[in-house]
Formats: sequence, C-alpha cells, structure tokens
Amino acid sequence: MKQYYLMSQLPSFVVSDDRTALPITEADFTELCSRFLDKNDQKILQELSLEPPREESKTGSKLVDEWYKQERSLRIALAQIRALNMKKKFGATGVSLSPDHTQLSTLHFQLSTITSRLADVKCTGRFGFPFRLC
Repeated sequence: MKQYYLMSQLPSFVVSDDRTALPITEADFTELCSRFLDKNDQKILQELSLEPPREESKTGSKLVDEWYKQERSLRIALAQIRALNMKKKFGATGVSLSPDHTQLSTLHFQLSTITSRLADVKCTGRFGFPFRLC
C-alpha cells in the first residue's frame, strides 16, 4: 500500500525538449522513496539499471528479474544478428534465445539498415529542388 502512496507523491511533468528541467531530482526521488519503501525495496531500487547484468542473478524482485532476463535475451539476439551480418563468430555459448527475440532483433537490424540507407538517398522535389529523406 505504501508504494501507491509513494507514486501519488511524484510530480507530473511533460518533457518538450532536452533542455526541460525535471521537477524532481534523483536525490529528491531517492529521499522520497526512503520514506515509503522498506530496506529491501530501497536496495532493489538503488541497484536498478536499464542495462541488465551479464550474468543472471536474483534481485529480490520477480518483476525486475523477469525484465532483466528479457532484456538480456534481446541484447544477445541483437549481438548475434550483428555478428552474423559482419561475418564474425558470436561468443555467447549456452544462451537460449526465444524465437520472438530472434525475430525482433532481425527486424530491428533490418529497420536500422533501411533507415541508414534512406538517410543517404537524395531526391528531387516537385519543383526540381534536391532534398534528403530523414
């Protein structure tokens, strides 16, 4: 129940550009969390990262563990696809990838390739002026 109250204390904000100042700092957020979360939840929050650890380990949160597992699998699948496209050997052994992650990483790689090629395409507009596709 305390987590709901914590979330209700957070300010709402809209980021319109990179220069917009956020209404709460990381230090203020950490201090606010320390008032509502127990020590175990605080530890999980402090160790939370967008980049999962290379080796699977338990964090104490089923949600975080599952997210790390899925994110790690997706990153490995992307690395495997990139290595294949560069005709290099991929070094991760003993890693099982779901077909969904392999398919998603293949699509991601194909889209990034198409996007980079489109960025180099020069076209002529309606009145003969050249323009670039972005």
